[in-house]
Amino acid sequence: SVKRLAPCFGIDCPEGADLNIVGKKIVDRVDEIQKHCRMKNMKELGLPESFCDMAAAEIAKDKKWAIVPNPPDFELLRQIIHEAYDC
Repeated sequence: SVKRLAPCFGIDCPEGADLNIVGKKIVDRVDEIQKHCRMKNMKELGLPESFCDMAAAEIAKDKKWAIVPNPPDFELLRQIIHEAYDC
């Protein structure tokens, strides 16, 4: 959860904080770390953009999701993978 991740990245998450704002700060911090480490994105690694759809589909069809009380929104996951493709 955002509340648990925030301190790991040195981000304050006081009681009553807007978790969307805190979540955005976490994403920004991860982006900073990736750039600092010169971590290549999927495009730079030579993966075709079609990999994003394939990865999302493979994740979604994992049978273990049947026991997860609140599985992710797999369409949103697919969109996020696409957004990360060339970040």
